[in-house]
Amino acid sequence: GTVESVASVVLKPQIAGVIVDIRFEEGADVRAGDPLVLFDARPYEAALHSIEAELARDTALADDAKRAAGQIEEALQKSAVSKRSAEQAHAAFAAADATVRRDQAALETARLNLDYCTVRAPFDGRTGKLSVRRGSVVKANETELVTVSRIVPIRVAFAVPQAHLTEIRKAAADAPPIVRAEVPGSEVPVEGTLTFIDNAVDTTSGTIGLLATFANQDRSLWPGQYVQVLLRTGVERGVVIVPSRAVQRSQKGDFVFVVGKDNAVEMRLITVKRTSADSAVVSQGLSPGDVVVTDGQLRLVPGARVDPRQPSAEASR
Repeated sequence: GTVESVASVVLKPQIAGVIVDIRFEEGADVRAGDPLVLFDARPYEAALHSIEAELARDTALADDAKRAAGQIEEALQKSAVSKRSAEQAHAAFAAADATVRRDQAALETARLNLDYCTVRAPFDGRTGKLSVRRGSVVKANETELVTVSRIVPIRVAFAVPQAHLTEIRKAAADAPPIVRAEVPGSEVPVEGTLTFIDNAVDTTSGTIGLLATFANQDRSLWPGQYVQVLLRTGVERGVVIVPSRAVQRSQKGDFVFVVGKDNAVEMRLITVKRTSADSAVVSQGLSPGDVVVTDGQLRLVPGARVDPRQPSAEASR
């Protein structure tokens, strides 16, 4: 499997400007909302003040137009002015009111631009390498500033043959199956849960994509890292398990060499229920405690005597 961040984003400025301050260290942990990069806010403050002045002027004009329209409406009721004059007064007030609403929208945009002068962390995460420095001139929505990735929690992407899909879905129906990731250089596996099954089988490889989520409080998993993944879909109790290398195949079926009295071997047919990378579950033919041959089977025939030896720690893994 491959370790990947739950969330990762490349921060870009939403305005053009000059960087005046950087508030974080490369590779540092940040919290959601922390200020990371500050731009020169003076041009945007000036633009904000200008729009505030325009809004104040247009609001005063709109109030005057409203009063004028009211006076003309009263005069119209007394037949002192024409209906056309009243219509023109109402139109002037509507235009002035629309200008005020336009100024209010422009004021909101100016406030947003001023707020964009501070680039903040979108979520809790860890920063990557900074792509700019103080004094850099950046372009809106173009210049890449820094990447922020969430690594607590974290997830591992892996794939399994489609033959296991039914088994995995059945296990996931009861509770999220346990997933263990073996980190290179660490003797203790990290435990998480299966949280995603892809909605289609990859027809080119015949596999189904899966995702497992890990708490990763100790940060033993790192984005981009390769790990060995073990997905546990269930527990079978009371079964006989032998090393896969002990199982041989013949025209009559699967068999193993069982060591009996006087270290003589017999060829015993077995029924293998399931195999994995290093073990096989035997449903018939063996009993707990049977001694089987795991090496040198090509030199054996039924009745031959062997010299039993315990496998080395490396070979028995």
